[in-house]
Amino acid sequence: MPSNLATLPALSTQYFKPKHASTNTLNEIGSLRASIWQDNQHSDRQKACQHVWLEEADKHAHLWAVTSEAGMIATARLCISNNLNHLPEQELYDGLELPAPFATMGRLVVAPSWRGKGIASALIRERLNLCDDLGVKSLLLDCPEHRVPVMQRYGFSALKLPQAGILFPDTRFVVMGRFN
Repeated sequence: MPSNLATLPALSTQYFKPKHASTNTLNEIGSLRASIWQDNQHSDRQKACQHVWLEEADKHAHLWAVTSEAGMIATARLCISNNLNHLPEQELYDGLELPAPFATMGRLVVAPSWRGKGIASALIRERLNLCDDLGVKSLLLDCPEHRVPVMQRYGFSALKLPQAGILFPDTRFVVMGRFN
């Protein structure tokens, strides 16, 4: 799959179809997630894990990994299903009447020293393009309140009022959707 990240020098982007990422790659993704959330000063009780943050959904998801010479610096996930109950954190979508197939965008992280270079935007576009290619009708996500304006620029709108996060209850998240 072509990457919008190809224009950034010294970076490589890998796209993994569901069940195609190696155990080593999954562990690298989980380590990057954990280190970034820990760096964001979430308390010990809020941490999803100590050293690796992986979920069952990662095994069945479309995944992207961006690497530099120093190692993995960004990652993102996209889960697709015809049933809302099969998506990660499905309780977020309770009460919503949405057309299928569904997808959730999540777990986008970029190492702090690489922020501001368009990596997150490119990973968002990669996932939007794949959803278009696969005929996804309802694209969903939950993001911290401060990221709502960014996601609105990509055509997302708030579907629910801000609520405490499932894994990070001290952070307020907004469920958003984009429909084709």
